[in-house]
Amino acid sequence: MNEQTLDRLNCFVAVADAGSISAAAETLNMSCEELADNFAELEKELQVSLALRTMHTVRLTKAGQSAYRAAVATLAGASAFEGLDDEPHDEAPTSVVQGQVSVTLPTELAAHWLPPRLAKVRRQHPGLSVHVDACDAPHALRDSAFDIGVRTAYQLPAVKARGEALRLVLAARRAPSVDVTRHGVMLTDTPLLNGAYAEIAVARDPGSGRVRPLQALRGLSVNNRDAAIAMARSGLGAVLATESALAHDLATGTLEAVLPEWDFGSVAVSVSVRDKTPSEATKALATSLLPTSRKAPRGALFLP
Repeated sequence: MNEQTLDRLNCFVAVADAGSISAAAETLNMSCEELADNFAELEKELQVSLALRTMHTVRLTKAGQSAYRAAVATLAGASAFEGLDDEPHDEAPTSVVQGQVSVTLPTELAAHWLPPRLAKVRRQHPGLSVHVDACDAPHALRDSAFDIGVRTAYQLPAVKARGEALRLVLAARRAPSVDVTRHGVMLTDTPLLNGAYAEIAVARDPGSGRVRPLQALRGLSVNNRDAAIAMARSGLGAVLATESALAHDLATGTLEAVLPEWDFGSVAVSVSVRDKTPSEATKALATSLLPTSRKAPRGALFLP
């Protein structure tokens, strides 16, 4: 696969995650026109419609959802091989910023959202030393030892996130029987691996547009998303997690999407810095993780 195709896949994944061309363009520091062209060229190359696009939103088609999972897995594989050649990387460092920065974020983001961004940061700012605290316990950022906090918040179906949005998917080793009742979507023969998302999740019926709560006859309480995913791989229940976190499992068939056409909402990601006047190193890392980074409000809690 050539570099141009990888660039188009990266653009496609960014658009799918952000939910719109404009938000993805801001994340990638590209113009909307250039990003839209890349998206269209990828559709032309694959000879399939990947999304239904409006002025403000992008919604993946069924083929687009399958392509998204494959694209995430492909990009992850390409990233793993980047450093194996002896040739210098084409992307030269863009700054001489140096210093040490500490960042705290939920474990799921540390495992799946952070690595490709951190790899890019290290290429652009090789003088930066980054300490990562992956923890699902809440932190009061202002009074902590961390320079940057990455926060996640559940977004209801069809609600547009202000920052970056990661689509949620319900998955299990073997898809459970589902009973769409008058009051909710009931998983009738499998536990739901509960977590912060699952406890408040609702599903939007693509046919009627009706929003229904997600329920299960049985449940398992798990306080760590990666642990819940591992349990789902073992066949212990269904897990609700971001599509990027489940991409490899879905692409390889380890996990199967439950109600893939339904909208279970998304996880909004925001990045905040602790200090009123952050160091150049902190600013460089924060803006690389998310261009819309902001200063943390007093007493802000950063939750998984």
